[in-house]
Order: sequence, then C-alpha cells, then structure tokens
Amino acid sequence: MKIPEQLIEEIRHRSDIVEVIGETVRLKPQGKSFVGLCPFHADKKPSMNVNPQMGIFKCFSCGKGGNVITYVMDFHKLSFIDALSQLAARAGIVLPEENTEEDQEKYKRHEEIRIVLEAAQRYYHSLLGQNEAQIARSYISKRGFSQEIVTQFGIGYSPDEWRRLSDEMMKQGFSETLLEEAGLIIKREDNMIYDRFRGRLMFPIQDPSGRIIGFGARQLSEAKDQPKYINSPETVVYNKSQVLYGIFQAKNAIRNLGTAILTEGYADTITLHQFGFTNAIATSGTALTRNQLQLLSRYCKQINIAYDGDAAGQNATLKGLELALEEGFEVKIMSFPQGDDPDSFIRSRGSDALRSLILSAVPFLDFRVDILKSDGTFNDPPRMAQAIRDLIDLIVRIPDMMQHDLLLQRLWDKLRLSELQLQRMYDEYKNRLQVRRGVQAKYAAQKQSYSDTDKQSSSSEISLKVTNADEQLFPEERELLRLSFLN
Repeated sequence: MKIPEQLIEEIRHRSDIVEVIGETVRLKPQGKSFVGLCPFHADKKPSMNVNPQMGIFKCFSCGKGGNVITYVMDFHKLSFIDALSQLAARAGIVLPEENTEEDQEKYKRHEEIRIVLEAAQRYYHSLLGQNEAQIARSYISKRGFSQEIVTQFGIGYSPDEWRRLSDEMMKQGFSETLLEEAGLIIKREDNMIYDRFRGRLMFPIQDPSGRIIGFGARQLSEAKDQPKYINSPETVVYNKSQVLYGIFQAKNAIRNLGTAILTEGYADTITLHQFGFTNAIATSGTALTRNQLQLLSRYCKQINIAYDGDAAGQNATLKGLELALEEGFEVKIMSFPQGDDPDSFIRSRGSDALRSLILSAVPFLDFRVDILKSDGTFNDPPRMAQAIRDLIDLIVRIPDMMQHDLLLQRLWDKLRLSELQLQRMYDEYKNRLQVRRGVQAKYAAQKQSYSDTDKQSSSSEISLKVTNADEQLFPEERELLRLSFLN
C-alpha cells in the first residue's frame, strides 16, 4: 500500500510529539523543550530531549532519536503503516486502507470540510471589526474580553442576514453541498438554503492540533424564541461528545501544571484564560463524556471542576465526576457561592480569590457527602443506607486499588459510623468489587473474542502491508532519520 507523501507529512505535522511521547514517558518542561527518562535503555537520569518545534526526540545517552512516527514504531514495536494508522486516528485523519478511489474521495471530502470551516472562521472574525458588528463588540466589551483574547480564540460575528455567509463562501468557490455537509447552512424542503448562524457571536471550536471543526454561537438579540447558544451539528469532523473547548489553547498549560480546570461554557473558559488560568477548558454544551475524558487524559490526570454554584451545576458535577473517577482522574470540586460562576466570581473577586478556591477545592468524596448532609439524606435511615451504597460504588470505580481502603476509612470518619457499621460497609464493598471484576472480565473476554475474529478475517490483508518505513519517506527524511539514530 502506498500512502501519499503529503498525507504522511500532514499526519506528522498534526501529531503533537510531546503529547504522544508524554503518554509513555513522564516529561518535564526545560526551556523550549521537554526532558524525560529514555524508555529505550535503563535510563537513571532524564537523557531524552523532546523538541516540539522541530517535532523530534533524541536521547543523548543511548543515541535513540527520530520523529513522532518513528517513536511510535519503536516504542510499540509497530510497522510503519500501523504506527501511521494509530497517529492518523488520533488526529482525526482518514487513512486510505487500500488507497482506492473511494478512500481517496473520502479523505478529500474531510479536508474540504475543514478548509471551508477555516474560511468561514476567517470571514466571521473579519466582520467583527465592521460597523454592523457593533452589537457583538458591545457584548465583548461587557464581558471584558481583551482584543488579544478575542484574537487568540478567533471569536467572530455572524450577521443577522439569511445568506450572508453562504453567498460569500460560494463566491470563494465552495459548493452548496459542501457548506451543508460542514453544518454552515440549512436546506429547506423546497431546496432553498439559509445560513445556520445569524446575528450571533461566533466561538470557533478547534481540535487539539488547532484546526476548526465547528462553531458555538451565542445569541446577541433579546428574542425569546431563540436558544441562547447553538452549536454546529454533528459532521464527519465534529462530534461534540469528543471535543473539549479550548483544548488547543490550554493543552500546554495543562501538561505543565498536571491539572485542568473544567468549566461549563465558552465565556467561562475565555475569561479564565484572560486572567492567567490558561489550563481552563469547557465541555462544549454537553455533560462530561468518556471520550472527552480520554482526550484530556493525554495531558493530565487531575481535574478541578469549576461548574456553577446552582443546583443544575451541582448535578452536572456529580455526573461528570463519576465518569472521571472510572477513567482514573483525581477529581476536586471548586465550590462557588450560590449564583456565581467562574466568570462572575473572578471578575468580582479577582485572581487571588480564585487561586484560593482552587487550593481549597474539595475531594470528590467530601463533596458528595456534604451534598447528602445538606439535603437531609443522613437523617433518614433508608436513604442513608442507599447513599452509602452509592458512595461505595464510586470508590469501587476507581482503578487505583491502593486508594480504596483509604477512601473507605475516610468515609467512615466523615459519617462517624460504628465498628459494626464499618464492617458491614466493608462487606458491601467487597461484594460490589467482586461484581465489578466479573463484569470487567466478561467484557475483556468478549473484546478478545472479537479481536481474534478480526485477526483471522484480515490475515490475508495484513500480509499485503508495507512494513519497510524507508520506502514511505522522502529522501531528506531518510537522511534525517539516519542521523537521528546514530549512536
């Protein structure tokens, strides 16, 4: 199979080498590079240097080096094609398996949609400086967004007209069909089209590599028959359950700090960035999902959840933290005063107050117990018994078994249970842990069965794969890799 050279180059360009290597090696920033223990020899001091600007790694002890593709090949013992496939999947790039005309057309369509979204973002952003966008600039001024932060996040304005964007995009050469597939226009039953976003402040949504994949749009008028926020529909490049707003701007800070501040909305995230909390991200109008957590786990394993202080915010926090625990995150909750959100809190009280809130963030178990105490659950024995079972369920979901006994002890201390109640709680824990292990073992067996079936059915295809990486590289790339691998 022959992969187009420009596709190999794009995959390498859009694969964050620090992110990829950081999943297997603990990296620490050092100047403009990152350093860590080399996984290719018994390294006792950080000998491996990872340079994100050049997109290469090099161990100055054993001499191992290369780019992101060669790292994945060497660390995971993969062929060039398999390593490329893994990186392409991470970057959201469709890799033509057989290089058929259909595969090429599919890849081309993905790229065309990304290109038209980029063009739409540039147009929306350019309109923000026009006289007609006064209503948008007034909103930006009211929220206190600086020009620097507006530019950094690519904020724009969609005019309150039916076909302004579509006419401009078609003037630039984009087809009506492409605009519809990108989610920028809506086609009626009579085939008439109109712009999806009209009279709104536009928030571009980017993937981790910085490419535009969709938009969030905030209403600027006082119309009661329109939702305050609307998002792009699901497309081949945008699935809101897999996206974290601001991840492109925040990923380096998250990686360096080892923690992320998770907010509910675009404005909260942007405000926190403006005040220096550049590890803030948002869930793009959805409840926190497993896919979003798996994306975040590339950069950190600790989350400070900064949802609104009202009841709805608390409910969203509870649902999100349960998933986060299962994914192995350390979760803490920043409790805002009633009626406050991250944006209003930091503007009224300042950065120092928010730092204090972060330092006093409550571990998940304490947060859950405090809510149950406040709503009277522990005054009713049946409700209290069920609540304890639910709390044990949360503990059982944590992958790190070392934490279980410590958390059970903490739960016992907070609830002031008797020795007998502690024993019963521990028995309940053991039963639930056994059930969970049984479910996990059954799932693993099914997954292995499916995997074996797939391997048998595709064995003939595997033999056709090109495993010689050298055949897939440019001459200058081969020379670079030769030099990189010299001891």
